[in-house]
Amino acid sequence: MASRETYRDAAETCLGTVQRDILARRSTIEPHKEASDSASVQPSGPDDTIQIHVCHSATREVEVLHDRLLRLFDDHSDIQPADVLVLTPDLDAYAPVMEAVFGAAEKIAFNIGRQRARVGTAINAFLDLLALAGSRFTGSQLARAVAGGVRTRKFRP
Repeated sequence: MASRETYRDAAETCLGTVQRDILARRSTIEPHKEASDSASVQPSGPDDTIQIHVCHSATREVEVLHDRLLRLFDDHSDIQPADVLVLTPDLDAYAPVMEAVFGAAEKIAFNIGRQRARVGTAINAFLDLLALAGSRFTGSQLARAVAGGVRTRKFRP
């Protein structure tokens, strides 16, 4: 884990300011209590350390990400793909898009983290049966649990 000094010594960028404010648990909206505090220094000017892009689709979002990463690697030879972590709130939706965009270009090495296991009908049927023992199913819930596709296919004459 980085020390407080690491953030204080960082270049005065927008990202550095946000990092220091988070580390100090300070809101930039609130006035700084001590003007002499080295952590209260504002960025020296506009920079590209924080960017916001508006895109019309997930595919376009990933294409913009890919292009921005390529430029970042060209501009900063000390940054490598292994230094980058991309997070998304819905990995199941973005993983195929990431595979398509990054895989087709073959310019940036990438690895997609583990996706959630899809819960299939067999697992749902098993969980329904486990829940049946300690609950009071209604007639419609019991009929739905018994009429599931996996069970009816298995026991059809």
